[in-house]
Amino acid sequence: MRIPLRALLPLAALLLLALWARGAAPFVAWEVALDHRKCFRHETLPAKVWSSDPAVIASWFESRGTELPLIPAGAAGLELVGGRYCPLIDVSQVAHLYYEGGDRRLSLFVIPRRLRGDARWSGEAAGKAVRVLRAGGTQVALVGDTQADVAAFERALSTRVARSPTPGAP
Repeated sequence: MRIPLRALLPLAALLLLALWARGAAPFVAWEVALDHRKCFRHETLPAKVWSSDPAVIASWFESRGTELPLIPAGAAGLELVGGRYCPLIDVSQVAHLYYEGGDRRLSLFVIPRRLRGDARWSGEAAGKAVRVLRAGGTQVALVGDTQADVAAFERALSTRVARSPTPGAP
């Protein structure tokens, strides 16, 4: 059975639109906000590695081929608790780090691809505060309950990157 060309054109256009959207920071913000909500909806987080030590978390991800930026142990009363890989709607996988403090939660996602443009975005997606930015040359997204929590983590990431030791420096 042959499929007429006019039937394939809309499918090709839809595929091109999907490929274009996955490189846009607002689309990635929406994807990670949905994943944040899904993961924190569980009674127990679906983490695959549990630790409050950034070095333990980074080592676990690096042993699986994902390099993380220098991650903070916490900020704004939120502390690192663990992480795992999460699938996104666009069929990519991202490193997802979990932070908790009281009834507040924050996710740090490491996006495995470059986004178009300046790749910075800040706003609300799926009812969550989201920032997409670069940290230490790595594309990341922060998702939290409030803009204040997200801003505190952006500062903590920036400070960690700025303070990272330079090889060969005294």
